Amino acid sequence: MTDASYLSGTRASLGSCAVSQTLSSATPPTTNTLNSGTVSVTGPVANATLVSFGGGILLAQLATGFIPSTGGAFTFTGIGGVDVGNFTATVNFPNPLLAWSNQAANATVSRASGTDVSWTGGATGSYVEITGTSTNTTAGVIGSF
Repeated sequence: MTDASYLSGTRASLGSCAVSQTLSSATPPTTNTLNSGTVSVTGPVANATLVSFGGGILLAQLATGFIPSTGGAFTFTGIGGVDVGNFTATVNFPNPLLAWSNQAANATVSRASGTDVSWTGGATGSYVEITGTSTNTTAGVIGSF
């Protein structure tokens, strides 16, 4: 619920939904970001360095096959920055990975008729978070769920 939680300041509880709408003239909230320094990720088949795009956002363009279909352990290592000390964290992706099985059927979603989302794989006992955003640049409106 990234977009909805950003706009409303809350997260939906498991099994529920949050919907929000923002007009482009609305004043965005003030945020304080943290400088974590360089962060790298080591995966089962390759390594990558995350690049800072400012505002606390770190991204990496991952090579095809970086996350293998068999899953695996990915270790994130930060050297530390002005605001965050050095750290190491490991995330385990299950085998098989989660796959969105009816993605093509959801290319266009009508609020009146809703939509069904189906997937295969994933770890037993884990949760799936489904989010979506629609933007009308002409009217300056953004809707998220």
